[in-house]
Amino acid sequence: MFGMESAHFMVVMIVAVSVGSGAYMSYLKTRRAEAEARGSGDSDELRREVADLRARVKTLERIVTDKERELSREIERL
Repeated sequence: MFGMESAHFMVVMIVAVSVGSGAYMSYLKTRRAEAEARGSGDSDELRREVADLRARVKTLERIVTDKERELSREIERL
């Protein structure tokens, strides 16, 4: 029962587990690289959107704080 056949089986199992774990680690590495690639694309898009929104806010602040606009409001009140 625990003769030569058992030793061969153990060697085959050790090799199988080693190859399987190596393939699984490679799979995980590939998934991580793909996720990082997608993440960088999303962050670039978000950065562009934030830059656009900052420009819009700056324009709105300029409109709101414009002295001529304030003068127009005062004239309309009178």
